[in-house]
Amino acid sequence: MKVAELVEDVIADLPGAPLVTVRRALLDATRELCTRADVWVSDDVPVIVAAQSGYPQVISPDGGEVLRIRRVTVDGETLRPGIDYEQPRADSVRMLRKPAASTLYGEVASRPPMTATRLPDALIRYREAIADGARYRLMQQPNKEWSQPSLASYYLQRFELAINDANQHATHGHARGSRRVKPRRFI
Repeated sequence: MKVAELVEDVIADLPGAPLVTVRRALLDATRELCTRADVWVSDDVPVIVAAQSGYPQVISPDGGEVLRIRRVTVDGETLRPGIDYEQPRADSVRMLRKPAASTLYGEVASRPPMTATRLPDALIRYREAIADGARYRLMQQPNKEWSQPSLASYYLQRFELAINDANQHATHGHARGSRRVKPRRFI
């Protein structure tokens, strides 16, 4: 999905807003959504390179900025944070136990860089939430012809609800559908 497509979604509600400002607000909203809810997760990809060296690095396989490691595996065994490794910063990791392999696979959460022109396909389902976050940011700006503080709070509420839903979705392993429980028989 191109950022320019999202600009078209938002610009109709904000007459007079410069395209560059709208684009920046969209990227800010996207980055906040990804940071708070782990909506862009790459799974079963190389996550840590040079694990055996003294300077292992965390990588994002899809060209985004790494936020956090969600899971690391070595030969089918999941490493435990705080016991096998630590992640003091988003882009670095410290191995507490040296693994046998140099490249470790797993799951990493990322966000798009501020210079992104395309957003990953994983964010398509959050298109409306991203647009709501951008509308909120733009409408709350004081002394602009597109300012609408009362409507900004509405879009903030929608954006926060979307973040909560996305966070819950990420917590449950990005599963779709719902769990079905067979009701108890009534006697």
